[in-house]
Amino acid sequence: SINEEGGWPIMTRPFLVLAAVASGLWQDGGKTLESSNGTLSKLAKESPILSTGLVRTEYEPLPREILDAAGAVIDGKLYACGGKHSEDEHLQSLFVYDPETNHWTQLADRPGPAVENTAVAALDGKFYAVAGSTLPFSGSISDAHVYDPATNTWETLPPIKVKRGGVTGQAVEGKIYVIGGMDDDGKSLDTVEAYDPKTNEWSMVAPLQERRDNPGSAVLNGELYVFGGRTTNAGVREIIDPCLRTVEKYDVKTNSWSFVAPMPTGRRTMVVGTLNGKAQVMGGEKKPDGSAFDENEEYDPKTDSWRSLTPMHVGRHGAAGGTIGDRVYLAGGGPVGGAFFMSEMESFEY
Repeated sequence: SINEEGGWPIMTRPFLVLAAVASGLWQDGGKTLESSNGTLSKLAKESPILSTGLVRTEYEPLPREILDAAGAVIDGKLYACGGKHSEDEHLQSLFVYDPETNHWTQLADRPGPAVENTAVAALDGKFYAVAGSTLPFSGSISDAHVYDPATNTWETLPPIKVKRGGVTGQAVEGKIYVIGGMDDDGKSLDTVEAYDPKTNEWSMVAPLQERRDNPGSAVLNGELYVFGGRTTNAGVREIIDPCLRTVEKYDVKTNSWSFVAPMPTGRRTMVVGTLNGKAQVMGGEKKPDGSAFDENEEYDPKTDSWRSLTPMHVGRHGAAGGTIGDRVYLAGGGPVGGAFFMSEMESFEY
């Protein structure tokens, strides 16, 4: 059932996205933008999401259009790290959004290679960024860094043991966990690593029960949850399941994973927020027509059950997001799997 009480703020300044039938070009308010994939022109013409238009919100947009950045919240501010501005331009950038001023600020770039789909987490007032992909299905890295907002500086940490991209991360009980992802050949991983800031060391913990890259994750009641993702043996050449529905829970005390109720809608590269002790899984990729999901579904760990909430205004995947107060914020991403880059921001509240 749709939660009629929850919703997304009224959005303003709409703009249409139109496409030439076969030229592979996007048109935005008179500007012509080249699609990252010419085969998407037919999709853009027929997709109800694209034909009804994207929208800008009351929030200041990201300074750049960014897809596949990763987000985490520190002291009531949303940090967005990495991602890509085009297929050929990956980013080292770090931006922070302050909802009190409705303003984005660019911070010091992350050291090392520019990557998309990195694992990020906030712990003790610092922002951790680990691993990532230099290309969509290859070029994974093992680099790990921590950013201190007080000094606007990065510190290099010991590398993780297994290189990976398309990865997710969370902080649980004083440690940073890096979960799943894919290797240099585009094969999905089940390995999980934990970083202890006290010892400055990485250790392998129990693997996932199912290999997955590009999942979502959240911490609920001190337990780590991993949502959906994709399973592949060799990137686009051998995809086993492009949109997993399965969800796994990690118990730190027993170092074990168990399956919980699956998502109603299988997907990957989504944003996961947390409100009222529950997880809100928003957007992701991708539908059979190639467009991003607009579904917004909530998991309740107390009842191990799901319900549908108000859908997003526009489906998007690869957004940076996080919970600030009683809202889940999303910034950037794209409305089509692997194509078109957004800077717009929106939020959800009950």
